[in-house]
Amino acid sequence: MLRIVAATRTAGNSLCRAAASCNGYRSYTAEAATAPPIRFATKRKPPTTVQEALAKLRLNAKDFESLEITVKTDTRDPNNKKRKRDPFRGNVIFPHQFRKEPTVLVFARGEDVEIAKAAGAQIVGDDSLVNEILENTVKPDYLLATPDMAKVLKKHARQLRSSLPTEKKGLVHEEIGELVNKYLHGIPYRSDSQGYVRMAVGKVKANFTVEMIEENLATSLQAIKSHQLSTSGKFIQELQLSRTQGKGGTFYIKPDEVLNMLKSDD
Repeated sequence: MLRIVAATRTAGNSLCRAAASCNGYRSYTAEAATAPPIRFATKRKPPTTVQEALAKLRLNAKDFESLEITVKTDTRDPNNKKRKRDPFRGNVIFPHQFRKEPTVLVFARGEDVEIAKAAGAQIVGDDSLVNEILENTVKPDYLLATPDMAKVLKKHARQLRSSLPTEKKGLVHEEIGELVNKYLHGIPYRSDSQGYVRMAVGKVKANFTVEMIEENLATSLQAIKSHQLSTSGKFIQELQLSRTQGKGGTFYIKPDEVLNMLKSDD
């Protein structure tokens, strides 16, 4: 009989503790439901001018550092609202050059060989150049090709891999002279799946004035804006300016102010 009473008391104490904990949980959930939502503080710098941003980025900068922009573009497809638009790519020739001349190799034959050489291509030849590329005898920065040579190069796709020139990459064109000029004096760019485009637009120092940076910035934004599919809406949504190295920070600039520089010049 005593054992039964002791067991009953123990069970009763357990039920009391469980009830107390339940009441505590209920009071906690009730307070949480009435509490205001948590707001996380986001530190984002206000938009500034190119001149102010450049003055700060030049502090403790090295001569070899470049200025880089990050542009956020609209990824919506105006023809199909349920999917994103395809990424785009292009090539921009800046009014003020700031990098050393790249080495361009062109796969061509016939009259296109002389056209490519006249445009400035350093290495021109047929598919026999593939072996020299694989053996590192030549180290080109860009591989270009004419349409007829692009068909021949398909058998070397496994060896060249991602370096294989294709029309989709913009590395194959009938007007080989124009193509060489683009890659010899211009800078290629492409957007990622989120709509971001990153490219260098000038040097932090090296006698690059604010006006030169502004003109290169406007030229780059105009090239990116040419990929807009619809005339309505804001295609270029955000513009950031930063250094390629170091801790110079990131500065937000209004894209419309940079684009208006070209209109005022006209």
